Amino acid sequence: MKKGAVKPIKIQMKRAAGHNKTHIEGLESFGIAPEAVADALKKKLGCTTAVLKLPGNNVTDHEVLLQGHCVNEVVDYLRDAYAVDRQWIDLET
Repeated sequence: MKKGAVKPIKIQMKRAAGHNKTHIEGLESFGIAPEAVADALKKKLGCTTAVLKLPGNNVTDHEVLLQGHCVNEVVDYLRDAYAVDRQWIDLET
């Protein structure tokens, strides 16, 4: 666990190369493995996933990248599988 205040999980929608992409950051602060979330959402939603390291030299956190617009599905999955309350999820579209 890390010291300090808990940062909310940030879910962003971006568009790159003509495709919608969903980015999820901040899973580590809740003790959730990004690889586990990527594998589960890949099976559940049938979309391409990737786990990427966040930019920066001393940053150890990762982000999950999903192909497609699946913000609502991600919120539902985090609530059902990991009991993350909606107040700890920051949506940026």
